[in-house]
Amino acid sequence: GCHGDRDKDHRPRQNCTAGGFSRVPAGLDPSTEVLLFPHNLFSGLAWSSFQPFAQLYEVDLTANQVSALPDGSFSACPALTELYLDNNAIGSLANHTFSGLALLKLLDLSSNRIQVLPPVLLHPLASLDTLILENNQVQAVPDDWFGPKEEVPYLLLAANPWACGCALRYLKAYLAEYGDNVYVRAGPTYTNNPDSVVSLLPLQPRP
Repeated sequence: GCHGDRDKDHRPRQNCTAGGFSRVPAGLDPSTEVLLFPHNLFSGLAWSSFQPFAQLYEVDLTANQVSALPDGSFSACPALTELYLDNNAIGSLANHTFSGLALLKLLDLSSNRIQVLPPVLLHPLASLDTLILENNQVQAVPDDWFGPKEEVPYLLLAANPWACGCALRYLKAYLAEYGDNVYVRAGPTYTNNPDSVVSLLPLQPRP
């Protein structure tokens, strides 16, 4: 169900696409840097699944059945740079789901069921430059959510049922400063569009 090759940057890769896997199989080469598991049957994740791969650069779990990501889900992957979790059933995240991922640059959580963004979810991600949250159920962003690395150069937030009112005061201020970083995508093409964050009606001043 898996075959080894190298990606475009010559990193050792295991491609396990559509192999019917519900967990990382034993026996994969521990020097693997790229793990591809799109269209499999993962329903949960444990950090121990990735522990054998000390130099793991990319994990792709697109189109599985993952519903929750607890604290430390990827703590065994400190070298992880790209993480694809789109098109799952994720409804629950924890504050420290991505703890230990100081090198992570790309995080794709699009097309899930995420409603609530934990307040310090992004704070460990000191290198994040692409965050994709399109097509979820998010209504609000906690204050100071983007944390110490405030600017995310590529931010995709479209197709969420954003609420109106004070709950979005922080996001509205963030977009006023960093609107040039807000994009939508069509296939591989990214287009700047701060208006893609819909339902941001004018906020009334506090009494």
